[in-house]
Amino acid sequence: MSKVLVMGSIAYDYIMRFSDVFANHILPDRLHILNVCFTAQSLSKNFGGTAGNIAYSLKLLQEEPLVCASVGKDFAEYKTWMDKLGIDSGEVEIYQDEWTASAHIITDKNENQITAFHGGAMFRSDVPLSRVLSRHPEIEYAIVSPDGRDRMLKNAKELQARNLRYIYDPGHSLPSFNKEELLFLTKGAFLLVLNDYEIHLFLEKAQLTQAELLKMLTYLIVTHGGKGSTIYQQNKETYIKAVQPHKVVDPTGAGDAYRGGLLKALLHRLPLEIGAQLGAVVACYTVEELGTQGYRFSLNDFKQRFRETYGDHPCLGQIFKEV
Repeated sequence: MSKVLVMGSIAYDYIMRFSDVFANHILPDRLHILNVCFTAQSLSKNFGGTAGNIAYSLKLLQEEPLVCASVGKDFAEYKTWMDKLGIDSGEVEIYQDEWTASAHIITDKNENQITAFHGGAMFRSDVPLSRVLSRHPEIEYAIVSPDGRDRMLKNAKELQARNLRYIYDPGHSLPSFNKEELLFLTKGAFLLVLNDYEIHLFLEKAQLTQAELLKMLTYLIVTHGGKGSTIYQQNKETYIKAVQPHKVVDPTGAGDAYRGGLLKALLHRLPLEIGAQLGAVVACYTVEELGTQGYRFSLNDFKQRFRETYGDHPCLGQIFKEV
């Protein structure tokens, strides 16, 4: 069975809710001496990190992701969770002198977010990726998602050396890279995924126009949150509408869930448009629950929500097995 190598962070997410709007408590003319405190009305500890979230989405979509990440001495609780789900953690490297990465996220009532992140073991990159790839010849695709900057560069270099196709998903790691590094990471990717803020930051840092960027890639996807996503090729642009959630509880992790749908389609040789639609359905479930790995769905419900937004498609009966 073909597998996806999921590279990125494994982290504990501490998610808080603020009942007001951040902007009501920030003085624009005092940003140079900013000193604010937002009192959260709720707090939850969740399993997260880009690699963990993407792998979770893929597992729910009946795939077998292989996670490659670095964690710390407090990984045991997360490992128990992965084992329960049946997600392969055999290539997760544990550093006993570090803490597993952690994110502290506070969301206001307009779904704006402020995040403080501690990388810990995520910044370690001692294990060569070539060793992992040699042990797993079944790997067909990889995704380079936000992780320690040196680790992302190192992994991209080894993927390029092996001509293994990968998705580049810079996310919140974007500010860490200079122009040359962004171009290097993009050079080996066949697909780049960014949100509608990140695309502007990427083009500015890489000193490229979007047309110039598209010449380096097979595909560019720009996501627009609840407004859907757009797939770009050099001479083609395809808009994918969003699936409307029944309720909005927490938007954290919706992008990672979406990427799981993209990878599901690639593994089954389906058009990327179908992958974006599958991803949009998974993302919809994410925002309806607290935490990035708190959602579930039955196969029948998933298919029904796909059909409600995009109509029926033969792939729904081909890429899922009844359980």
